[in-house]
Amino acid sequence: MTNQAPTVEIPQATRVRIAHALVAAIARENHIDVLHVKGYAAPDDLYHEGRLSTDADVLVRPHQANALVQCLRGNGWRTVTSFESGSIFKHAAALWHDTWGYVDVHRSFPGFTIEPTQAFDLLWRQHNQKLIANQLCKVPSRLDHALIIAIHASRDPARGDSDTKFVLNAISDEKQELRKRAILFGAMTPYAIATNDELGLAEVQQHPDFRLWKSLASGGDRLELFRARIHAATSPQEKVKIALGSLLINKDHLQMRLDRKPSITDYLNEFRARAAYAFSMFTQRKTDGKP
Repeated sequence: MTNQAPTVEIPQATRVRIAHALVAAIARENHIDVLHVKGYAAPDDLYHEGRLSTDADVLVRPHQANALVQCLRGNGWRTVTSFESGSIFKHAAALWHDTWGYVDVHRSFPGFTIEPTQAFDLLWRQHNQKLIANQLCKVPSRLDHALIIAIHASRDPARGDSDTKFVLNAISDEKQELRKRAILFGAMTPYAIATNDELGLAEVQQHPDFRLWKSLASGGDRLELFRARIHAATSPQEKVKIALGSLLINKDHLQMRLDRKPSITDYLNEFRARAAYAFSMFTQRKTDGKP
């Protein structure tokens, strides 16, 4: 018989808050500029009461992104998805700690079309601080946080509409200022879609990225999203890169889904499933008379 201390499960909300605090301390010690965004970093009245977060999201000054990832890896986190494999926007790396859970390190924010360093500087100039797990964390201003929540909501078909309505009600007296910030960040397309801004929708319907954000907001299928990405691409080279990339299997995402290192058989099965899905969707669209 051993005198082993009992295991205590740390509530998820506590773990996420502590992860924020640890990132703040690590960033400060290494002279890295970090803004904590969304979830528990946002002003408390911008989310429904009881709204839970599953990870700590931070936005880092772009040229310091790799340095922050390395610092986190040196403190017990391991990379789950890289910047390149994390999403179609290649904007964030996801890291996992066995005690403190997920941290998403953003080097840019999807929806902001101005240059990432310029976007970070605009947020940084007006940033506030919030006490999270007894650590002062740098956070965007209240209005910028409202904009970030609204734009992120446009990529979340499950909770996006509810989040957007709540945040717009919370800043009802500042809606025009919020709209101006969306224009300043070059984020009018996702903002107009998320907030159902009639004037904005009329302005952005001809923008190349309109179909992409409409597809994301509605939870479109793989083929629809692929076509929207091709449409949004700004050059023939980018269109070719997207097309070729669609044939490649994202090993990080596959490993996350399997919860183990994929085997050759897993890759072959994934490729067959992807090819079968694409073919079925293509033939279905043709049967329906859609281009």
